[in-house]
Amino acid sequence: MSPWYLIREVFLDLTDAETKQKIKAKIKLMNLDSKEEIILEEGRDGRYGVKLKEGNVYNVEINTMGYVFKGKQILVPTKEQLQDNGITIFDIPLHPIKTGTSLILDNIYFATGETKPLETSKEELNRLVDFMKQNTSAIIQISAHTDDVGSSDYNLKLSEKRAQEVVNYIIANGVQSSRLTYKGYGKSLPVTKGISEEDRQKNRRVELKIIKAN
Repeated sequence: MSPWYLIREVFLDLTDAETKQKIKAKIKLMNLDSKEEIILEEGRDGRYGVKLKEGNVYNVEINTMGYVFKGKQILVPTKEQLQDNGITIFDIPLHPIKTGTSLILDNIYFATGETKPLETSKEELNRLVDFMKQNTSAIIQISAHTDDVGSSDYNLKLSEKRAQEVVNYIIANGVQSSRLTYKGYGKSLPVTKGISEEDRQKNRRVELKIIKAN
């Protein structure tokens, strides 16, 4: 096992996904190995410096007024992986809450051929529940997409059931069903045409679209 080092030059850059302007927000980071939490408070200029342990994965949670919540996992590079200047910057765009906004929910996972989200998806699902409770007039659509393995008919049905399971979870946790719709697209809308495992993983995704913001 490699030793842990403090990375002194790790930055999180928060920007508006549309205007590219910097955003101030409260950020919570959790080391997925040690469960150590770090809170970065609001009031900075949109670039947040923090000391993190190299080689470790952190969950980054951002929730700020006017923007859709963001959950993201980052892997802190080892000393050998750092660029010449020793600075690591993670760009995190946030999407404004408005009709038509759409984004990928990065941390919802399914086992191959299964329709229920894995246990590791619960934090992201709970953030989605919280978002709906905080924005009581929002109406959203959950869509699910698959990779290109298997028939179109199989993947369409699989994606439909996955999207429905995500909506069922939200409803079961206190959100009105009238504020939620779902749709499965199967393999019809890939984000990349590649056939590598990395490309296929990108295509296996769940998305949120705001149908009505307020």
